[in-house]
Amino acid sequence: MENEQVTEESTPRINGNLMPHYITKVVRVVGQVEKIFNQGNEPRYTLTTSDGVSVTVIQDEGSATPQTPYVEVVGTVINNVTIQEILLVDFGKDFDMKAYDQCVKLINGPFQSLFV
Repeated sequence: MENEQVTEESTPRINGNLMPHYITKVVRVVGQVEKIFNQGNEPRYTLTTSDGVSVTVIQDEGSATPQTPYVEVVGTVINNVTIQEILLVDFGKDFDMKAYDQCVKLINGPFQSLFV
């Protein structure tokens, strides 16, 4: 059911600095996995986003642990630095975060109308 939400709704690509503008919204965030841990019974991991912000991801129940250093998380923004995962996509071992962040800035800046 939640994956239907991802495919039926627009999921903007954002970086860590944009998260406060998307609280309660479903978004896509790319980052480098820094730490995998549990808080209580909830599996979580920390990402450093394309713009260098540290974000905590609460894993979806039954979701696999990230298998590569770079991942895309589709999820609901809970607060300025936390996202509830809906879907995880491994992006491999080699990903150009600087280029991706430039794209995010264009998508959310002067060329936003092209991506709506």
